[in-house]
Amino acid sequence: MDINKQKEEIAISYVRAIASVAGCSCCRPEVDDSSIDIIFRFTSSPCGGIAAQLKTTSQNQYIHNGFIHYPLSIKNYNDLRAKSIEKRILICMIVPSDIPNDWVKQDAEFLRINKCAYWISLENMEDVTNSTSVTVKIPLTNMFTNETLINLENEMKRKFGL
Repeated sequence: MDINKQKEEIAISYVRAIASVAGCSCCRPEVDDSSIDIIFRFTSSPCGGIAAQLKTTSQNQYIHNGFIHYPLSIKNYNDLRAKSIEKRILICMIVPSDIPNDWVKQDAEFLRINKCAYWISLENMEDVTNSTSVTVKIPLTNMFTNETLINLENEMKRKFGL
């Protein structure tokens, strides 16, 4: 399998594990025309869900001064900023290297996915004049966790007065 496909699959596995702990389901759109790789839904919620674009990198040069400085395509940037009934976020997973055997460790007690993912909402980001990509700064304090999903769902409920 191509290394980029492997990175995509480890990110999907990671966010699905987080979602299961948060108590929500995941679905993957069959077509990725709007920069959405996965949608999280809480079964008890009337809200539209949380839609995410997933990116995975082993490039540590993107990390400095407390942020991941991730180069995102203009299409992805604009799609994630678009008004939507769903909350849209970018999730960037960091893996330790380009060697897949470094990504997962297991023994009889644990299955561990090495490194983690971070998230950001681009909802209120400004228009840019760039034509190919824009660097998005994702705070390292924004770790993607089960609490993240629950808090985003609660934010949506408040937004819609639920």
